[in-house]
Amino acid sequence: MRIEVLRTEEDLAPVLDAWHRLRLLPEHEPDAYRAALRERGADPYVVALTRDGRLVALLAGRVERGHVPLKLGYWTALRLPVRRIVIPPHGILGSGDEADLRALVEQLVADLRARRADLAVVEFAGEGSAALRAARGVPVGFWMRDRVRERRIHRRLDLPATFKEYDKGHKGLLQKVRKFEKVFAGRFEHALLTREEEIPAFCAAAGAVAGKAYQRALGEGFLDGPGDRALLLAAARMGGLRAFTTSVDGKLVAFWAGCRTGTHARFWWTAYDAAYQEYSPGLVSSARMVERLIAEGVVSLDFGGGDASYKERLCNAASWEESVRIFAPGPRGAVAGLLAALDAAIGNLARTHLKGLANRLKTPWRRFLARRLARSQGKADAPAHEPEAAPAKETTR
Repeated sequence: MRIEVLRTEEDLAPVLDAWHRLRLLPEHEPDAYRAALRERGADPYVVALTRDGRLVALLAGRVERGHVPLKLGYWTALRLPVRRIVIPPHGILGSGDEADLRALVEQLVADLRARRADLAVVEFAGEGSAALRAARGVPVGFWMRDRVRERRIHRRLDLPATFKEYDKGHKGLLQKVRKFEKVFAGRFEHALLTREEEIPAFCAAAGAVAGKAYQRALGEGFLDGPGDRALLLAAARMGGLRAFTTSVDGKLVAFWAGCRTGTHARFWWTAYDAAYQEYSPGLVSSARMVERLIAEGVVSLDFGGGDASYKERLCNAASWEESVRIFAPGPRGAVAGLLAALDAAIGNLARTHLKGLANRLKTPWRRFLARRLARSQGKADAPAHEPEAAPAKETTR
C-alpha cells in the first residue's frame, strides 16, 4: 500500500485516468473538481491510496485560506483567520474499506503535525458510515480533536409509484399548481433540461433569479460561476443532468437543478422569483418536477444537507451527518478548536431545542439580507428566495 499527497495541478496529471474510473457522481469529475478550486482560489489537496500500483481510494479536497467563525444566526461575531484542509461531502472516492479510509485520514493528521494547515475538516459524513468511523477513530491528542460535533439533518423524499399518491401526501399542493396554471394560462411553461447545449441559457436565467436570493448574500446557492457550470456539464456528460424550470412569459420564475443517478436524483440548487410569491412558483415547479421524475422511474429525491421549511414540508425521510474537525498541535490550533466548539454548540442548539425560535428569527432575517442585496445591486424588483414554506410549519441549511 502506498499513500501519496498531490498538492498541485501538475501532480494530478498522472492519476486522472484512474480517477475517472473511480468517479460515480458528477461531483467526482476531475474537471468539476479543478474548476471549483480555481473559482475558490484554493490549492489541490488529494490523498491517493494505491495498492499494487492500482489506485483504489482517494480524498479529493482543497487547501484554502478561511476563517473559524463564531456565528449567531447569520451574524458573524468573530473570525479567526486560518489555513485549512477541507474534504467536502463527496470528496471520498473508491474503496469503502474502513482501514483504507483511516489510512487516508492519518495522512491529514500527519500534514497537520507538519504545520501545513491549522485545521482539517471532513465535512458532513453520514452517521454510521465507514467514513465517519474512520475520521473519528484516528488517534490524536485532546487539543487536536473537536470537542463538540457539528451535526446537520439531511432530508430526502421517497417517492410513491404514482403522482396521485404523492399528491395525497401533500395536501393543498395540487391546488397551488392549478391556481398558478389557471392565472398564467397560455403564458407559463414547465421544462426539464437534460442536454449539454441547454446549460448556458439555463445558467444565465437561473443566475439572474438566484442573484436576488438571500443565499447569495451568504455566498451560497447557485452562483453561475465556472465551478457550478462545470458540475452541470459533468452531470450532462454522464447522462444525469436534471434541471427543472418554470417560466412565465419566457422569463424564469423558479428552478431546481441537480442530477439523476439510476433511480435516485439529487438537487443542488433551487430558487424562485419573489415577484411571483403570491402564486407559489417554487412549490408549483417542485410538484411538476416530481411528476416528471416519477414517470421516469425515480424512487427517491435527495434534497441535500441542512434544513429549511420547504425541505421539511416536501420530504418524508431524514438522516444525520457530522463533520469531523482535527486541529494542528500548538496554540493557534487550540484557539481554533475552542472557537469551533463554541460555534458548533450554538448551531446545534439552534437546530434542536431552539429550532422554532431560530426559524422565527431567521425568516425576517433572510428577507432583510435579500432586500439589502437587491439594494446593493441597484435592483428595485423583489428579491428571490428558496421555495415557499407552509406558514404553519416554519422550521430551520
